[in-house]
Amino acid sequence: MRRREFLTAAAGVPFFGYPRLLTAARSHGGTASFLVTADNEAAILAVDAQSGQVTRRIPTAPDPRGIDASRDGQRAVVCHTGSGVVSVLAAGFRVRHTLEVIAEPRYTVFGKSDIAYVSDSAGAALHAIDLTTGRTVGRLDVDGPARHLSISPDAERVWLALGNASRTVAIIDVASPRRPRLVRNIATPHRAHDVAFATDGREVWISSGSTRRIAVYSARTGRQVAVIDADAPPQHFAMLPGGAWVTSGEAGTLRVHDLTTREVRHHVAVPVGSYNVTAGFGRVATPSLDRGTLTIVDRHAGAVSSSRRVATAAHDACIAIGT
Repeated sequence: MRRREFLTAAAGVPFFGYPRLLTAARSHGGTASFLVTADNEAAILAVDAQSGQVTRRIPTAPDPRGIDASRDGQRAVVCHTGSGVVSVLAAGFRVRHTLEVIAEPRYTVFGKSDIAYVSDSAGAALHAIDLTTGRTVGRLDVDGPARHLSISPDAERVWLALGNASRTVAIIDVASPRRPRLVRNIATPHRAHDVAFATDGREVWISSGSTRRIAVYSARTGRQVAVIDADAPPQHFAMLPGGAWVTSGEAGTLRVHDLTTREVRHHVAVPVGSYNVTAGFGRVATPSLDRGTLTIVDRHAGAVSSSRRVATAAHDACIAIGT
């Protein structure tokens, strides 16, 4: 897609989460920031979503790798994979709870009733955490090292990749938030890495840890409906209405796929090592594990607005509201 066509398409699609986060930021007297893991520095960095400047450094337990925020941007969960610690950050970017009961925490999604779900790679499990009390309230053992995961818009289904490059994805019922239940495992055409629900909940995209492919599944039936070309593996997703933003850290690219045609409609060059990706407040951001940068892309302009080195290594990022 040409740049003008991309801008026209972007302007016609509302940005998922922007109005909600903007309202939340104003009502709490705060601003939207990207929270970035400084993997080697036992810290989380708050980066202003508009300027790209680091505004705060939040000390944490060692080895923060995965970080995800609740839908209202008021809480974040940090997975310290090497040290077996989970930190819960409350509004204002303060560590409210610290848990040490998960063997190897990886990534988090947020469900109903103040429950978050944390994947446990070494423990081969999905843990339910009560964000109010900071305690684990449920566990589901799975058939492999639990890693990337995604939750449906109605917060009743989780799709969980069972490995860094696995042939199996688990479909989990979380309609009863404290009692996750395995529905079934599905086989993938390539070794699965990241998993993401489309914003309308109808499809689930599964990236590859080994090939230049993305598989698309029906969320309702669990059946594969398409396989599309991608850049170098592994790929990661940020899903927005009408578009899937897909990173390739090995290739140094950020592609935008149309969710209807699945064709690439735009691409942006980003630093090599920019694997994970997040979105909010009119921005899409990708941290670089290799270079320690956070690259922020203006979602509507489709161009890099800032790219700064913020740490020696930056594995993951999320969007949150702080004061």
